[in-house]
Amino acid sequence: MTRRALGVLLASTAGCHLLVGLHKRELDEPANGAGGASASGSASSTGAGANAPVVPKAIAVGGNHSCALTSAGTVYCWGENVYGQLGLGDGPAAMDSSKATPQPVPGLGNVLALAAGRNHTCALTANDVRCWGWNGNQQLGTSGGAMCKGSFCSRSPVVAALKGIKMGAIAAGALHTCAVTLAGNQVWCWGSSDSLQTGVKSPVDPSPRPIDNAMAVDELAAGFHHNCVRVGTGVWCWGGNDWLQLAQASMASQSDPQPVGKAAPVASLGLGAYHSCAIDDQGGVICWGANDGYQFGTGVTADSAVPTANLLKTGMVQVAGGDVHTCARGKDGGVWCWGGNDHGQAAADTSVPAVKVPTPVSTTIGFAVAIGAGIAHTCALAKSNTVYCWGANDKGQLGSGGSPSDSSTPSAVKFP
Repeated sequence: MTRRALGVLLASTAGCHLLVGLHKRELDEPANGAGGASASGSASSTGAGANAPVVPKAIAVGGNHSCALTSAGTVYCWGENVYGQLGLGDGPAAMDSSKATPQPVPGLGNVLALAAGRNHTCALTANDVRCWGWNGNQQLGTSGGAMCKGSFCSRSPVVAALKGIKMGAIAAGALHTCAVTLAGNQVWCWGSSDSLQTGVKSPVDPSPRPIDNAMAVDELAAGFHHNCVRVGTGVWCWGGNDWLQLAQASMASQSDPQPVGKAAPVASLGLGAYHSCAIDDQGGVICWGANDGYQFGTGVTADSAVPTANLLKTGMVQVAGGDVHTCARGKDGGVWCWGGNDHGQAAADTSVPAVKVPTPVSTTIGFAVAIGAGIAHTCALAKSNTVYCWGANDKGQLGSGGSPSDSSTPSAVKFP
């Protein structure tokens, strides 16, 4: 299933979850960041040969689009482009139309990490954060821009106004963006604050600003209207709590990070649209927040402010949340999915509207080193440097260049 509220939110300049786990520089494993991209230089073209093979090293999955960071530090994106979220520029061939195969983002190189929101995308370089796509709520970190469907946008990367402060990790929500300083001691956010997700009681926070609470952040993740950070093995969340996604029983939005109680020590985070998940220190999956579409994978549909374990008790290393589905990656390279499946995003036949408990995804992928989840599609990066996607494909989300039909079977993304 895909959450019905999305249609209403989309009409009021909102969108889906940011779909971001850890997007941090200087990490060894491709699943968690740059994965071999250069950590120095400016955000200009890397000068790689036109015929050089494209080698994906990290992925970021947005609402109806996805992007890959290559070993050369360049970025390729595919899927929906109505707000310029693919970053292809203003040329007639690039504007607005969806792309069913990956396209290079012009003029962008030496990228260290990516984050994809509902209709915008951001790249972390050694010197700055550059964003493109929808800017109706200043989620790009700058004001104004071109016009896309009656709203501000930028079809090319623009530099977020971070006052020269270098960042070490980024995350993108539906209408907001956050970043962690390179020192790891402060989170900055900008864009919509309709649910206090940027830390201020204002509908839009027009310029990047720090969250008041200074914390030694190890990991940052963004949901639709909420954020969480991991500090050591503890979790703190703020923003919207209408589905209990902050693990606070009051359902009230919070502008300051709140501790997530009653959770085992946490090793990594993965947020969905209105639900939050984590991998505990035993390799098990725990979730809290919205569970109306079996997002927890427990076999029942009851929202909860209490972190709840599902059937995957050990062996997991990453979890990724979509709109109403969730997937996890094991240390053995296997991928498991559950939750809403109306487009095949949980890798079950579309005749099955929801997958109630974790179910293994086809071994076609091989050994997965990263996963990401969109509104109704899912992608995985394999150790073979191949990206596989499954689920909704009406906007070219699967990147396979074929029929726009949905698919519950992982198919390889066709890079140049």
